[in-house]
Amino acid sequence: SESKVEDCKMESTETEERSTELKTEIKEEEDQP
Repeated sequence: SESKVEDCKMESTETEERSTELKTEIKEEEDQP
């Protein structure tokens, strides 16, 4: 059961990183003239 909890933590962390990367990409596109 502990491994399941770890999996959930890893998934949430990966999702957060992806959303952050997406936000950064969108910002860079908006900065383009």
